[in-house]
Amino acid sequence: MKNYPSMWLENILQRQYYELKNRISIIGLEDKILGPMRSKAKIKMTVERSDEFEIVDKVPINKDLIGIGFPECVIFGLLDVLLVDDKITISKMKIILEEVEFDEINSSNMAFRKAARNAGLKILDEMEIKLIN
Repeated sequence: MKNYPSMWLENILQRQYYELKNRISIIGLEDKILGPMRSKAKIKMTVERSDEFEIVDKVPINKDLIGIGFPECVIFGLLDVLLVDDKITISKMKIILEEVEFDEINSSNMAFRKAARNAGLKILDEMEIKLIN
């Protein structure tokens, strides 16, 4: 049987680690029509270099946002892109969640997660990192 923990560790050790050089402000957007429904979310954030991974949530508390799993859905969407790729890792950063746009009908946990993934791809683009799929 394969030793999967060893294989995983070997993969981690072979990754390229990148650090942010400049502060980046970005907007992640999800706005798609899915049959009779719509998937809609928008998040504005700033990322900057830090000694560790940290999140600062400046978005005012709102029961509707909490009900769809905010801010966890945004954080997990970013991690989907920034930490999970098998070739690169970006972990030493401060993420400042600044503003969101949503509506009670069309915004969901998955819409925010997709908006955050979009933001993560924009971060990579600003850092001039190209993912190879």
